Amino acid sequence: MSEVLPSSVSIENARGPDDPISIDTVGTKLVSTNIADKIAVANQELKQFVANKIITSLTWSLGITWLLTFALAIIDTFFVLNDVIEPTERLITENVVMAVIGATVVQVGAASIAIVYSLFGRPKGDEGE
Repeated sequence: MSEVLPSSVSIENARGPDDPISIDTVGTKLVSTNIADKIAVANQELKQFVANKIITSLTWSLGITWLLTFALAIIDTFFVLNDVIEPTERLITENVVMAVIGATVVQVGAASIAIVYSLFGRPKGDEGE
């Protein structure tokens, strides 16, 4: 009954009868009934849930940003083609496009770092300043 399923994934700091408790690669089927193991699995599931929510909100945020930028570019082109504004007075310039791309890269990088540190902890020797 206390047989551990074969897996390459284990939960850190989980206390099992011999070694850290392994979980199968599909999900979080815990074989042991140790309370510390259950807490470790629940902690891992919570981290996964938070990471999924962050990625979902980031995806929506970036999608809306790109959609609004694209809509402004269409409006800008419409105004230029109908002689409402001069081509030198465009709303969407190369600076705006570069700012949107830069902000996108910074958001994705910051979210990735936050998720990695949350799920795996800080590297050894990286206590921060």
